[in-house]
Amino acid sequence: MHNLEHAKSNITLEMLERISARLDVDAIALLAMASCYERQESLAAYLVHLQTEMKKLEALGVLSSLPSHFEGSNLVTGKAGKRPIPSERIQAVLACKAEGMTQKQTSLKLGMATSTVHKIWHSKF
Repeated sequence: MHNLEHAKSNITLEMLERISARLDVDAIALLAMASCYERQESLAAYLVHLQTEMKKLEALGVLSSLPSHFEGSNLVTGKAGKRPIPSERIQAVLACKAEGMTQKQTSLKLGMATSTVHKIWHSKF
């Protein structure tokens, strides 16, 4: 097991791409299979987990904001600091506030950090 852990820590993205090219499979599929093995899950269970994680990223607006992070095929580096809160999230918090919900209820309902809800609650968006 120690050799496997050592090998995992030394695998680079370049190595992953070379291995996947040699096997003629997508690098992400190879990475997912390795993750499935590490988690000791069936492929079906891992795919359910992966779909849940992808939905989380989608809900955070990662997918819709991707085009703004690229110029052609080049990744554009952004400024350091926190990303702005998506307007959909702001509107959802304000709707909960208008319905008379508490900040904690809003946080739980929307799956947002209470600090983010608090910030929106008390800001003039």
